[in-house]
Amino acid sequence: MLKKTFAAVLTTAVLLGSSVAMAQPNLDPNWAFSKELVEVLKNKNGYTVIKKIEAENPANGLWKAEGIKAADGVQYEIIFDSTGKVISEKKD
Repeated sequence: MLKKTFAAVLTTAVLLGSSVAMAQPNLDPNWAFSKELVEVLKNKNGYTVIKKIEAENPANGLWKAEGIKAADGVQYEIIFDSTGKVISEKKD
């Protein structure tokens, strides 16, 4: 009985701890290369394919990528900041 109670308390602590960690903003400098960024660009900006992500100006938190928009199927060069906000887009 004591083992089950200990296991339940430990499981609860782990689950609560992980939910707090998930609520923190992502400040990782490699965030631009993450799946999270690709989802932000796809869901908020209408891209279907994101490729070739690279640092544009890391000191200012600016990144560059190439992506294809769903609306017109054209490839764009995208400049975005560390939050995933698109600063500029131009047809490639």
